[in-house]
Amino acid sequence: MDPIVYALMSASTSSRASKARLSQSVRLDVIIPRLKQFFQNKRIEKLHSQSLTLTYNIANMEFFANSQREKYEEIRRVRNTAAEVIKAIVNNLVCRIDYCFEIRSLPPINPGNPTRLITPSLEQTYNRLVDAILGSVFDENSILYTTMKHYKRLVKRETTKLARVEAYERQLKELRGKLDLVNEKLKHLAVVRADRERKSAIKKQVRFAPR
Repeated sequence: MDPIVYALMSASTSSRASKARLSQSVRLDVIIPRLKQFFQNKRIEKLHSQSLTLTYNIANMEFFANSQREKYEEIRRVRNTAAEVIKAIVNNLVCRIDYCFEIRSLPPINPGNPTRLITPSLEQTYNRLVDAILGSVFDENSILYTTMKHYKRLVKRETTKLARVEAYERQLKELRGKLDLVNEKLKHLAVVRADRERKSAIKKQVRFAPR
């Protein structure tokens, strides 16, 4: 083959290969950024979905937590009232017994016998009176007994409600932490997207600028 013809054919082949490589390079320069943008948009959509789900779950959790907290406060108020009733009954009991012993300790009616303050029969009567007072107060049908049973149930319910409220608070803290993390990621991706769009706009201005 003529060397000149061979040289021309080689140059033509090299030129076509060079153009193909250039075209491929141009296509990659266009495709890769678009792929990055596509996957980034998908990630943003996923994070938005997570943010909405977490916000919804937090709202529900706050509703139930507030409901349990209100019930706990109501039980606590009733329990405090029951405690005041018990305190009043016990104070009344103490006053009644003190009154019995005050009467028992009064001076003798007969001044001629100062060494004997009270007769055995009267002392026995006072002792029976005190026993009757104690028995009436602590009887199973008495107000004090019923109130104390109710008070114990209230204490148990109060403890249970408080545990539920604390559990809700822990779950809310965890959910809020997750939501903050998701929102931080969204903010970061928004900054990255804005920076990418700014650079893309600059490239377009340079590409289409008059020469």
